[in-house]
Amino acid sequence: KKVYLSNYLLSWFKIRIMLKNKVMRLLVLFVFFSGVAFGQFIPKQLNCNEVEGIESCELDAFKVIPKKYSGIVKCCENNKVTSIKRFKNGLRVGLSQSWYDGYFIAESYFIDDYLQWTKSWDWNTQKLTEFENYKNRLKHGLNYRLDGEKWDVWEYRDGVKIDHQCYDKSGAQVEDCKDW
Repeated sequence: KKVYLSNYLLSWFKIRIMLKNKVMRLLVLFVFFSGVAFGQFIPKQLNCNEVEGIESCELDAFKVIPKKYSGIVKCCENNKVTSIKRFKNGLRVGLSQSWYDGYFIAESYFIDDYLQWTKSWDWNTQKLTEFENYKNRLKHGLNYRLDGEKWDVWEYRDGVKIDHQCYDKSGAQVEDCKDW
């Protein structure tokens, strides 16, 4: 039986049912914000010769890969990897990662060409600034974005926004919540 990271992420959505309770919701947000502020793992930028695969900086990697390709497509500048995309049988799978000017800026996870989640980091501070969940190519579940000193938190169900709340960095709900 294959185990995918998404199996654990999907179990997060099952836990979401428990989050109807405001205390549980604040606890989860506190744990999430603590993880954002402390203990983030930031992958280091690799040298181009350390990664095996097709080298191309084409944004649409499907233009450069052979049909049914399995492996990595990497983009390199000044002998440093600026992006890594993984494929299996011609479909995006696993982690895709990006760096800018030596800083880690984005990470996405795919299963059979379906985007599962994406994270973005501020290239200057290396702090997580955005996290989005997807299901069947539509936003789904909790999605976060750091807006200055507060976090915007949206809840989506099959691409439809059903809730939007804002929290300060301590996890307390704030009222001046603008919609994006």
